[in-house]
Amino acid sequence: MTIAATNILASPDNLNSSAWVKQGGATVAADGDFWAVTDAAAEAVSQLVQTGTIPADTALRTFWIDLKKDTENTAIRRVYFGVQFPTVVGTHVLINTSTGAWRQFLGTGGSVRDLGDRWRVIVQIMNASSTSYNCYFSPAYNTNINNNAQDNAAVGTASYSWPYLILGSYPSGQVWPFAGRTPFGGWSMAPQDNRVLFQPEIGPPITRRRGTAKTKKWAATYHLTSVEFGMFEDFFENEIQDGSLSFTMPHPRTSVIKTFKFADSPYTVDEFGTNEVTININILEMP
Repeated sequence: MTIAATNILASPDNLNSSAWVKQGGATVAADGDFWAVTDAAAEAVSQLVQTGTIPADTALRTFWIDLKKDTENTAIRRVYFGVQFPTVVGTHVLINTSTGAWRQFLGTGGSVRDLGDRWRVIVQIMNASSTSYNCYFSPAYNTNINNNAQDNAAVGTASYSWPYLILGSYPSGQVWPFAGRTPFGGWSMAPQDNRVLFQPEIGPPITRRRGTAKTKKWAATYHLTSVEFGMFEDFFENEIQDGSLSFTMPHPRTSVIKTFKFADSPYTVDEFGTNEVTININILEMP
């Protein structure tokens, strides 16, 4: 079952691409599975920006992005998502990535989730027949979370991972904790045999279709740190009760958010260097 549409954003997996406009002297560098965005300019607020077109409707749009937890307890990060032209509707979320303290201003629909090694900032906006979206994030908006005003003198670095913009609401229920990851080394798929076979006394087998509600079994490998593997174990054992409950995650092939359940022999783990592992999961794509 499809929970939400495909990610609308351009180049969500590469924040150093031309799809993300660097403003105020922002610099971007790879940081493992994150992208480190630095504001080193004391005369301007540095940020990454992306705008794009959307239908002029009144539908809900949901934006989210993960920010890596850190120990930099001075610079306050800002995440903004909104729509514009002709009507501007948007929300700013300020967050301290060291403590998790956050608040929103000039709008509603913001929230923050604790995902272990990262904070997920979510903003949901109802379109007002506008034709453009605008999202941007500033690693050093100011140094006072209770102040709405930007502080050009603030400097700092924040690491971001895989922004998402979808048509509809944030996926409900249990959610795969590594939504920003693509499979490490690819994937494989085996469709469920959806036939009923009857062998007559002579002649070839007679077959018919069982039905339209069939599943596909996917195998994929993900590269995790030892801390992230602890998050996975908590997710598997507690949130989805040893794999007995369904959950949503980006499809291994298309990245569209869909519903899955763990199959038989749900996963194996292999050591991968110092404090790193690969997990090999077997999941069923639900009809």
